[in-house]
Order: sequence, then C-alpha cells, then structure tokens
Amino acid sequence: MRRETVPNPGGHQPALDRHRTVPGAAFPHPRVRLRQFPHEGSPYHRRRLRLSAARPCRSAGVPRDAAPPLPDGPRRDRGDRRRGRCRVPHVPSAHQGVSPARRRRVRRTGIRRGVRHHGHPGDGGDGPAQCEVPRSLLRRVGGVRRVVKAAAFIVSSFLFLLLGIPYRLVVRFAGRPWEPAAARLCRFWASLMLRILEITVSVRTPEHQPLSGGVLSVSNHLGYLDIIVIASLRPTLFVAKRDVRSWPLFGRLAQLGGTVFVDRAAFRGAHEASQEVSVQLRGGRNVHIFPEGTSTDGSSVLPFRPSLFSAAVQAGAAVVPMTLRYGRVNDEPVSPAGRDRVHWYGNMTFASHFWSLLACHGIAAELTVHPPLDETARSEPRTASVAAFTSVRSAFVPLPPKTRTPSPEGDGVLWTLTDRPPRGA
Repeated sequence: MRRETVPNPGGHQPALDRHRTVPGAAFPHPRVRLRQFPHEGSPYHRRRLRLSAARPCRSAGVPRDAAPPLPDGPRRDRGDRRRGRCRVPHVPSAHQGVSPARRRRVRRTGIRRGVRHHGHPGDGGDGPAQCEVPRSLLRRVGGVRRVVKAAAFIVSSFLFLLLGIPYRLVVRFAGRPWEPAAARLCRFWASLMLRILEITVSVRTPEHQPLSGGVLSVSNHLGYLDIIVIASLRPTLFVAKRDVRSWPLFGRLAQLGGTVFVDRAAFRGAHEASQEVSVQLRGGRNVHIFPEGTSTDGSSVLPFRPSLFSAAVQAGAAVVPMTLRYGRVNDEPVSPAGRDRVHWYGNMTFASHFWSLLACHGIAAELTVHPPLDETARSEPRTASVAAFTSVRSAFVPLPPKTRTPSPEGDGVLWTLTDRPPRGA
C-alpha cells in the first residue's frame, strides 16, 4: 500500500523539511508540521504549534501573497530541530551584546526574556518580575528587624530585672522608700525601649510655672506604647489592673516600676487605689492615669471617669492634662488603615500586635502638655474630670472611626471603674 503524500501549499512552495504525525491518528493521515510565531515574547510563543500543511501561513495571520520569500537552506533553532521553510519571516530577538553561549545557557533556564531585553535577569521591563527582588528583600529586612528588636527587648528587660531586684533589696534595707527609685528605673527602661522600637517623642509644653511636689497627669489612651512614651519624659508611677501582676515578664516589670494595682472585682477596689495614689502624691511622686478606662482606636476621646481624680483633691496636687497622638509610622503619616500598627484596643492580642510592631520603624509620637487645672476646676473630682477632658479633647486630632469598638473590659493596661461618665462631657 502506498503512503499518501502532502501536496505543496500554494503549488509553488517546496516540500516540507520535517513532518510530524498527529498523535492518536492512523498512519495514512495527512502530515502536519511545527511552526513558530514571529515573536518570542513568552514561553508559549516559543513552543512549536501543530498547523495543517494546507494552511501554514494563513494560521499565523499572514496573507499568502504578501509574505516575502525566505532564502533556501535549512535553519536550525532550539533543540537542533530543523525549521520548516514557511513564508512567515523569522524575527530574531535583540540580544544586545549577550554572547551566543550565554544565550543558549539562559534559554535552558527559562529566563530568556529578561536577558533578551536588558542583558540580565530581573532588570526592569518585565512588569511584576521587576518587583520580586525588592519585595523579597523588604520581607527579609523586616524579618531581621523583628528578630533583632525582639532579642534586644528580651535581653534588656531581663537585665533590668536582674539589676533592679538586688537594687530594690538594697533600698529597702537602707530604710528608704522604693517608689522614687522605681520611677527612675522605669524612666531609664522606657528611654531604652524608645531606642529599640525606633520611637521619637516630640513634646509641646505651654508656658506656665514649674510644678513642685507630686503631680497627677492625665491623658487619652491609645495602647501600651503610651506607657513607654510618658515614662520616658520624667519619673512617673502608673496605675494598672490587678491582673497585670500575673502576666509573665510584664507583671514583674510593673511591680519593679512601682505600679499601683487596682482590684476591679473588689467592692472598694477603686477607693483603695485612690487612697494609695493620694499617698504617692503627698510623698512628692508623680502619678499618671488614663481616666478613659480603656484604649481607643484614635477616632475619639472617651469621657473621663472621676474616681481617681479624688486622689488629687485629697492630696492638693496639681492636675496636668496631656494629649497624645502618633503622627507617623514607617516614616509616613498614620492613616486609618495603618492605625492598628501602633494603636492597641478592642480584642487585639498583645503577642500578635507586638510582633507586628517590631517590624515598624520611624514611629513619631506627639505629646501636648496643657496648663494645669486651676483650683476651682480641681475642687471636686467630677469638675476636675470634666475640665481635664475638655483640655485633652481641644488638641486631639481624630482619625476616621472604624466599625470595631473598644472592649468594655479594657485593654489590660489600666483600670475600668464603675463610675458614670461626667456630666456635660
């Protein structure tokens, strides 16, 4: 039986140089050949396509009469396969000075496009491929920054404990109060944390008479970073809920820093904490409270609770309002989408939030110190809370609110009292 032959396309073209059999077809089947597109912009274009022998040029979109004739003679291409002489012209790629040996090597690795256009893989012009290296590099740098900061935080905190506990025993043995020394140690530790976490603090202080003795300072609350920012300015004691004492590492740090703990479950917990704060104020120590009772997302300032203001009324101490905000994160202005990098509120977990904070840099905190309240405003706890709330809100720059609201249980740093919000707030 004689095998069928394929007629020459167009009647005037030479016979095909190479034939391929259609997979799955019987032997006496018309032959087809492989043809390549004019351009080789992607691996799909570099593959051989099975085209019918009766229309090799028509499938490529080239008119049969308009295709210029190619010179006779076999042309070898990738894989040493002979290329069928078709009337579709072959457009060679611009290698721009790359040697033939390098072109063959790059073709095998599958990264020919970057070399063809710019001489080296990954050099611009490839769209998303151009950004792969910078993004991976940024991820590596962020991971290294996290590890270094976490190691520095843990080592410095443990050194603070190892040196602070013996120092506390020495002070107790000498018969001196521990709280002033604890406030100084807390300030030193907070200043070290600012360097580790790459936080800069700018303070705006109005012109007023320097205060002597103990001062009760109050401010809005945005997260646990507020403790570090305020403690780095001057020796200050803070107030926290009793549960913080049982936290690993942070509970020990709070005890060593002279923190005043509040028992929320006890009926007289707020009253006992107010009495202890009053004792510290009479002794000339500074105490800072967050009378909102919880941290917020920066969209508003919650009304102040008046319970702990009674400590300043009993001790006759000055009350200084402060407004705190974070203006920049990663050297960029804080946006509503990026507020969660520095604000800790609601149901956020400390571990995940602190781990994401370690990857940030260029955090700028802005603290506005208002004039102290006059004697008339701080004559009663409720009037003092309303006056302090008005001063803090006057310099507050709110962010657009989010759908999530702060947890009524607080953020675990400071207290939640049972008093009603002040009237007129």
